[in-house]
Amino acid sequence: MEDKKYTNERESVPLTSLLNCRTVVERKDYVSTGVLTYAEGDLLEVEIAEYQDFELGESVKITIYSPVGIHILQSSVIAKYEGAILIIHPPNHQSKFEDKRKYPRIATNKGGHILKIVRHEDLFVLDEPLSFNLSNISLEGIGFILPKTELFSIHTKFHGELDLGYRFPCIFMIVRKQVSEEGIFYGAELLEVSEEYERNLRAFILKQQIENHYEMMKSKIKTAQ
Repeated sequence: MEDKKYTNERESVPLTSLLNCRTVVERKDYVSTGVLTYAEGDLLEVEIAEYQDFELGESVKITIYSPVGIHILQSSVIAKYEGAILIIHPPNHQSKFEDKRKYPRIATNKGGHILKIVRHEDLFVLDEPLSFNLSNISLEGIGFILPKTELFSIHTKFHGELDLGYRFPCIFMIVRKQVSEEGIFYGAELLEVSEEYERNLRAFILKQQIENHYEMMKSKIKTAQ
């Protein structure tokens, strides 16, 4: 049966349908074949023997031969390590899949501080910043943990800053909460993020996702030994 090229954006299929599929990676005057082994957030991983032949930042054409058709996309190499390369998964290709998330949450161990609380439209400055640990982050929100002694209701707004390796001032609003062993987990929506800070946040999230994936691969290798 002849392969079909996947071009109809209305045909929504699981992203997992691409995993373990033969994948051709092309650059100018060079072609190599591997297997797609990871697809999450903005990253795709291709296990490929000739990983050393690709340079970081290099533009590549990716052709994935999957059970749901042939997927062709233009991207760039964002990282590489023993036996594999990581490439950026373009948003226009992500949108074809039913299990894609508009803004994937990425686990992180960074932190932050609450500096001000909004109550009844009035702004109250805290005598001392209230520190918290981040659990995850996305372009639209954060997940963080506070001690059980610090109780806030849904829709409470804060002015604060995140420590992402640089100072990230922000306004955020609680949209959900849940008691956990470490304290109370709060999910919050980021509000009024400027274009400049959104670009910085997007770069941080991509860097964090690469680091998380690299650590996961190191753990798998250590477990297998």
